[in-house]
Amino acid sequence: MEQFGLGFDLAPERRILSVSELNQEIRAVLNAEFPDLWVTGEISGLKLATSGHYYFTLKEREAQVRCAAFRSAHRYWKFKPQDGMAVLARGREISIMRLVGATDGFIRRPFLLEGLAKGILGGILALALTYFAHSLISRTLVATRFFDERIILAGVAFGALIGLLGSAVSVGRHLRRV
Repeated sequence: MEQFGLGFDLAPERRILSVSELNQEIRAVLNAEFPDLWVTGEISGLKLATSGHYYFTLKEREAQVRCAAFRSAHRYWKFKPQDGMAVLARGREISIMRLVGATDGFIRRPFLLEGLAKGILGGILALALTYFAHSLISRTLVATRFFDERIILAGVAFGALIGLLGSAVSVGRHLRRV
C-alpha cells in the first residue's frame, strides 16, 4: 500500500510564552479592543489606600472585575464612592497586574514616565518663572549671564530628576503595601 503526504500538518503549532509575554499579549489585545471603556456595576469592597487611591470591585450578579481609581483621577469626582453604589465607570486602560503575574517594573513604568514628563514640565515652568522674575529685576540691576544654555538644560534636567525620583518613591511605597 502506498502512502502519500497531505502537504499540511494537522497538529496545531505549539507556541510557548513566558508569563510576562502572556501578560503583554493580553494587555495589548484588551487595550486595542477597548481603548475607551465604559462599565456599569455596583461598587463592592471599597478601600481607600494611604496613597489616596481607591481599590474596589465592580460587580453584578454573574461577574465582577477588580478596579483602581488613582488619586489624580478621583480628586475631581463630585461624589464619594460607597459600597453598594451603582456607578457608570470609565477606564482608559485595562491593566493586567500582580494577580496574573506582572512584575514590579511593569507596574512602575507608566508612573515613572508620567513623573518624568511632569518633572520636565515643572522644570520648564520653574525656569520660565525665574526668567520672568529675572527680567523684572534686571531692569534695575546690571545684566548678568544667568540664562545661558547650560543653566537652562541643567534646570530642566533637575526638574525631570525630581519628577522621576518622586514617582519612583511613591510607586515603591505603594508596591510594598500591596
